[in-house]
Amino acid sequence: MRIVSVALNVQSTLGPFSYQCRLEPGLNVLNAPNSWGKSTLLQSIVYALGLEGSLSASRRVPLGPAMTQAVETDRGRGSVIESFVTLTVANERGRYMRIRRWAKSLEVNLNLMQVLTADSEAGLDAAARQDMFVREGGATVSEVGFHRLLEEFLGWSLPMVPGFSGEDIRLYLEVVFPLFYVEQKFGWSGVAPRVPTHFRIRDPLPRAVEYVLGLSTLERIRALDALKQEEAAIGDEWTAAVGRLSGAASAESLRLTLPDTRPVGIGQRQPAVLEASIDSQWIPLERAEQIWRDRLAAIGEQVVPAGERTTRSRADLAAAESEVRKLGASLRELQEQLAVSVADQDALTSRLAGIEADKRRLTDVQRIRRFWW
Repeated sequence: MRIVSVALNVQSTLGPFSYQCRLEPGLNVLNAPNSWGKSTLLQSIVYALGLEGSLSASRRVPLGPAMTQAVETDRGRGSVIESFVTLTVANERGRYMRIRRWAKSLEVNLNLMQVLTADSEAGLDAAARQDMFVREGGATVSEVGFHRLLEEFLGWSLPMVPGFSGEDIRLYLEVVFPLFYVEQKFGWSGVAPRVPTHFRIRDPLPRAVEYVLGLSTLERIRALDALKQEEAAIGDEWTAAVGRLSGAASAESLRLTLPDTRPVGIGQRQPAVLEASIDSQWIPLERAEQIWRDRLAAIGEQVVPAGERTTRSRADLAAAESEVRKLGASLRELQEQLAVSVADQDALTSRLAGIEADKRRLTDVQRIRRFWW
């Protein structure tokens, strides 16, 4: 992106005042005595892009008194009634963007951005204006969030980076922007950028440098974090699996014995042992199974005479089978009802998602309307 022009406009009690600076491709040198507005010009560019968050967490307009309080002229001192900055920029794809943002206004919220885009600078004059917002929640993702549009204009896709609390946080434009200018107020002895820390990003300066230079450090950090999370998840799954296996064993009157309840590395695997209680003594399941087989074989060799109990058992079995068939029919009916309910739920979920999307769009529209007092 390159800066095409910057214009400052002030309406004061002494009348209107304006200044316009046009920049050409390549190196531009601004030469003027102290207090003639060089810093104001730089701050105006920052402010017009909605990037004053890179300067501080303050919500105050980062412009001098000539744009916010009073102007000094040969005719005397006049109070500022209204002022705004107009910035025109172009990207490497030949698209142009013009942004207007108020520094002081009686009618307009200062977070309102009036934006024009076109394929040429001349085309901006006939372009349709779009009202957007900045420095509020959603400015990086909303359809009318200016920083979302600015990222697209730059051709950037800012990544999610680690935050102080372990969560992922977007690498905001305000964190990257300080790499592209040097503030000379405090001398040239240290020109390292003062990257803002109020966005709760862990190590914001290294993350910004890595993104701009296309380094893979961020990917390695994210891969390491992902491995740590995977390790923790595997540990949780292991603990849950041990719990489920122990519960299943207990339900079958068995006991699960583990040398260690934690997962071990390759080459250190220790077998789990299932034990069964026979005659009040816990023995491995393989030995218990053989004892049971031997006992079953002994029972099978015994002759059990048929009688009244056998006839009654058959009647009970027939009644049980009839009840199972009834329950099966009821189960199929319930499954059909469940399938219908699931289909209805899916339809409602889809409808709810559409309603939520409409709600977000309406919220953005209401937000823009509130910016006009």
